Amino acid sequence: MIFSLFKILFLFSSLTWGAWPEAPWVNDKPSPNAVAYAVAFGSPLDFQFLKVMDVWKNLEKKYQPLGMDFIIIAKQENILPFTDGIISRLIADHAFHLPVYIDYGSNYSKKWRAYVSPTVNIVLKNEKVLSFDPGNFDPYNFEKNIQKVLKESGIQHLPPKEYNNETEYKNCTNGLTYFLGQTQRFAWGRDPIEIDDHWEQKTNWVEKNQTTNGEVTMQLNQSAVAIIAESTGAASSLIKVTVGDQKPTTVSIKSLKVYELVSPAEVGRNSKMTLQTSAKNLRLWAIQTIPQCRYYK
Repeated sequence: MIFSLFKILFLFSSLTWGAWPEAPWVNDKPSPNAVAYAVAFGSPLDFQFLKVMDVWKNLEKKYQPLGMDFIIIAKQENILPFTDGIISRLIADHAFHLPVYIDYGSNYSKKWRAYVSPTVNIVLKNEKVLSFDPGNFDPYNFEKNIQKVLKESGIQHLPPKEYNNETEYKNCTNGLTYFLGQTQRFAWGRDPIEIDDHWEQKTNWVEKNQTTNGEVTMQLNQSAVAIIAESTGAASSLIKVTVGDQKPTTVSIKSLKVYELVSPAEVGRNSKMTLQTSAKNLRLWAIQTIPQCRYYK
């Protein structure tokens, strides 16, 4: 076990302090003078990636003035599309101003052994790397470690924590991605999603090319919900989303990206969610859920 830990630290040692790639970065490059770096690796077509962006913005307000730099590595996934256009739209939609590295082929992420989205690390000035549970990002524990790092760097007057409910995060379940195409749809056993006959099954998505009413339904369990979707026509495609007995909401789908459908306040335990649309030229790639305790207060 001691040997394994030494090996991991050795593998990271040549990739850390002052060794960020030259390009391609969106927004600014990382600061060369930071006390430490918070680094998130994730797919831009991952709902959790959007929530990490929100966490990064919240934490940056408190800790950037104390010397903490916040970075995102947008990694390419084998089964999801990946372009700089998708990343640019994502950043613009979320008014994200922090450094984002576009990692084509996930080559840079693989050097860090960041195979799962999201994976987060804290990189210290002495080249030590603090790693956290991949795919199960806990903002409470992460912020607690940021404060510990800053204290050990001699900074005594720290701001109040942004995330402070330890019990909630410890009892939080993982996010899930339900792929709708033929390749991945049954990868985890029985499909919990019902898709009516107005959708055509494709390799990596389901597609609707007629103006007949189409429907997709699934059961939810206290989660925030999003879809990976795109409209392939000139006009946007409208989807009506109904959860339980809540009032329906309408989502406008255009460019390929992650669209948030419902927030935790709208989702009750074992609620039924229905997506209805008469739009054509519409593709649905996946439905994604994350528990409300993960990133929401």
